[in-house]
Amino acid sequence: MKKLHLFGNLCAVLFSLIAVSANATLHGRLPLTPGGTDYQAAYDDVLDITWLTDADLGHGNWDNRMEWASGLNILGFDDWRLPSMSVAAGLLTGTTTSVVDCSSATELACRDNELGYMFYYNMGGSNGDDKTGDQTVDGVLLTNVHAFHWSVTAFDSGVHWYFVFHNGHNARSSDFRYFSGWAVRSGDVGAPVEIYIKPRNKRNIINPRLNGGIWVAILSDTNPESPFDPSSQVDIATVEFGTDGAKVIRVKVKDINEDGLGDLFLRFMVPDTGIACGDTDASLTGETFDGQSFTGTDSIETFECKQPRNEKY
Repeated sequence: MKKLHLFGNLCAVLFSLIAVSANATLHGRLPLTPGGTDYQAAYDDVLDITWLTDADLGHGNWDNRMEWASGLNILGFDDWRLPSMSVAAGLLTGTTTSVVDCSSATELACRDNELGYMFYYNMGGSNGDDKTGDQTVDGVLLTNVHAFHWSVTAFDSGVHWYFVFHNGHNARSSDFRYFSGWAVRSGDVGAPVEIYIKPRNKRNIINPRLNGGIWVAILSDTNPESPFDPSSQVDIATVEFGTDGAKVIRVKVKDINEDGLGDLFLRFMVPDTGIACGDTDASLTGETFDGQSFTGTDSIETFECKQPRNEKY
């Protein structure tokens, strides 16, 4: 009997370890400062969704917050939405009379409620905890978490579910109430990579009116925890640069950071990038051959942008 008892305890311990390991980690995405930690977004690696790190870019009724989220364009990503509190019921059209209560549900069941999962598993909240204000999760700063956040999930016509971050409860309300909207999108916006725009130009000076090309280098990384060899891993057909998504017109490889791996030099036509006078940074996105998204940002300066003098009559 002792052996059976010990086996049962061992199974319980293993089950708890497995449950803990399933909890999501938030990964910082889209830093404002190249190579910095001032992330604009955070990727949940269990739910496979990306949150904006600013949880409140404005209050409004449900229709207003839906329109706001769908109109967002962050570095070329324009498929933002409000979070779902019943993924199984559907995102924009689902209606349900009940949603998962993450305070008592299993971690697996709670995955159906994106806002509940953020509170209980990302933030580590418990029933009754106040998780409003700024919260640091896995080294990622989430700002402006308000008490009430709308979801896309409907309870009935003109009534939608919302989540309460000052106690961890689900609730529902008529759509005319003014609550916060927290934007999220399905999938990852890409792990950060280091890029150099115009590698031979320290100030990265660009003439947006130039009808010519520009080189952008994707740098390799020999970090043993996350090695990256862009010359062999990047699927060049997926790479886009600038707000207009310029495509690669030429490729070469050169080790400019002298780490023994080739850095990938990609050339783009300036008019195709969408870079405009006054822009202070530009971003590149793409995927590796195994389907992993990545993004890189570097600072730029624009010139030849003075307005022409008014003609005299």
